[in-house]
Amino acid sequence: MRGISGRSAMVVLPTVDLDRAVQFYAGLLALSVLGRDPSGCSLEAGGTELRVTLVPVVEPSTHPLVAWRVPSVTDTVAWLRAAGVEAERVDNEQEHAAEAWAESGGARVAWFRDPDGNVLAVVEEARR
Repeated sequence: MRGISGRSAMVVLPTVDLDRAVQFYAGLLALSVLGRDPSGCSLEAGGTELRVTLVPVVEPSTHPLVAWRVPSVTDTVAWLRAAGVEAERVDNEQEHAAEAWAESGGARVAWFRDPDGNVLAVVEEARR
């Protein structure tokens, strides 16, 4: 076999506190736990495996490491806020009150952080 084309990918995120990360991803975001071991936890994220791996130090990201497609960014941001997760304010002239902004192609995006400072995003595709 040559290359990795056609192979499934997984997303790997760092955490310094595995229990806290599992509570966030499985508890708050309602991702299903696929398995857990001392070094991390695998979760199901819409057909993609999201692996949260225990590390000694996390350097917070400056851009999204994972994004989910959602029907409404506004509704999702409201749901996150009600759960105690604030959306990130972004320095962008197209910023809206719900901390969402228009991307190229008309998609609306909002960023938020997990407990380790990893930036995550929700994306509402442009209606055609």
